[in-house]
Amino acid sequence: MQVDQQADSIWVRGATEAYGDTPENFAKDYGQPCEPLPDGITRREYVPSIRHTYKIDINVVGGGPMPWPFGDEVLSNLTPLLEAQATRREIEEKERQDAEMEVMQAKAASMGVQFRAPPS
Repeated sequence: MQVDQQADSIWVRGATEAYGDTPENFAKDYGQPCEPLPDGITRREYVPSIRHTYKIDINVVGGGPMPWPFGDEVLSNLTPLLEAQATRREIEEKERQDAEMEVMQAKAASMGVQFRAPPS
């Protein structure tokens, strides 16, 4: 089990499944943002009872609290986090399809053609 946080991604790895996304999407899926990286730090790796490292690039330059309560909480909520991600992605895909349909309908209307969406 591991939390791997970088400026542009957050990975939460369990025994058999993993969540990976942007910090912005993590905040949407989890309901709150991940704790920020300390100034100058480019990566945090947390493995409960083993390590909580702060890195600059690939170099370990320090460590965080052990245990890390926020990291433990995230790891214990991996399944709901994955479910929230799947739901968000379904909604985003539906919104994308709806927007695409609106564009096609507007193009058809501008050409004087009645456009009907295929049955779902």
